[in-house]
Amino acid sequence: MRRRHMLGEHEKTLCGWGLTTGELSQMKRMENRYVNCKRCLDKMMELPEPLNSKKVSRGNPVNG
Repeated sequence: MRRRHMLGEHEKTLCGWGLTTGELSQMKRMENRYVNCKRCLDKMMELPEPLNSKKVSRGNPVNG
């Protein structure tokens, strides 16, 4: 099974692997729950809470 990494900074994953243009655009759309790289998960847990969780909003908060 292929490891799924988390997007880091400067076109690299959190664990340091370089990304191609296609991988970069795919990772920008991917949710964090699909990450299964142990090194990326460890570094994600070290990040402050607002940075390591993407909140998915569905619908209009006023209408529910």
